[in-house]
Amino acid sequence: MIKKAINAAALIIAAAGTPALAANLENPLYLPKGGEVYSKTGFGVMYKTADGTEAQLDKVPSHAGVEEFPIWRATEEFGYGIIDGLAVVGQFGYTYNGDIERKGLHLGRLGLAYRVMADASELVWDVYADAHLGGVSKMTGVLNIPGGFNYDNYTTGQYGAFIGTKVGKTWDKLTGMAYAELGYYLPSDNTKIDFEAQSGTLLGSIKGDAVAKMGSFLDWNVGTKWTYDLAPEWTGGLGFAWKHHGEHKVKSAKVKATEYHAGLVSAVPGIITGLTESFDNTGLKDSFDEFPITISIANQLTDNVQVALYGEYTFDDGDTGSQNTTDTKVELGARVNVRF
Repeated sequence: MIKKAINAAALIIAAAGTPALAANLENPLYLPKGGEVYSKTGFGVMYKTADGTEAQLDKVPSHAGVEEFPIWRATEEFGYGIIDGLAVVGQFGYTYNGDIERKGLHLGRLGLAYRVMADASELVWDVYADAHLGGVSKMTGVLNIPGGFNYDNYTTGQYGAFIGTKVGKTWDKLTGMAYAELGYYLPSDNTKIDFEAQSGTLLGSIKGDAVAKMGSFLDWNVGTKWTYDLAPEWTGGLGFAWKHHGEHKVKSAKVKATEYHAGLVSAVPGIITGLTESFDNTGLKDSFDEFPITISIANQLTDNVQVALYGEYTFDDGDTGSQNTTDTKVELGARVNVRF
């Protein structure tokens, strides 16, 4: 009896002194356990070549075919396990593109993920819901008349929500996951559009701004991610997605303008009326679809720290008003994954 007690105590002490198993944060089925915190911090650089859509041609000067490089990208994903199978997850991304003077958050989501089914050797099923934080900053841009519209940032100034699900399975060293999600954006007037127009007389110009009320719209995304354990500390990854971005619609607008040439004040009301009417119930024809292909390789430096290198090539297609479609879009970068 004494010998059995001593052996049991030895096993408990040994287990207590054993370090936690390495957390592979590149695994697409990873979800933090209760009390666990993780962070995935990425930095990348993107190269783009603008395509020949009307939106690019209308830019002043025409932006079709112009190269944009370097475009700096930063991302942060973090999570906290409330209990096993339930976690808070946040995703944020920031882009700086000096070539077209466009910068700001391109990604902002915060929500909950719940694991409905938890046997990775058989099947894992998660459901999740996120708040979309696009309303944190205004949609801003410049409208040149005649000419095109230039976005200053990456938001429409609208809040919203995403709901989604993912299903996956592990086969020995191979893990696969597929997901689908739907996003809904709330109506909002969190916008500011600066504009400039010639008044029709020599050296005369009119400058002003408009607050546009954006209507609701939908996005949806589907995709798949795979990882393979190349060696005890090495993981390779592959991903493909189809991301659909819905058309933005302006329901109405409030326009203010100032005449910058003496004696031509009478031209202002006409400009204001014309702009207001042009905004009302207008679809921007800017919907587009992205098809990113991503590859990665990661090394497990310690049980809790992992470094990954990634590359992404994106095919895309959009309506005539989209300023987000390209002839070429490539991103290379690295991320550091840490479990606390």
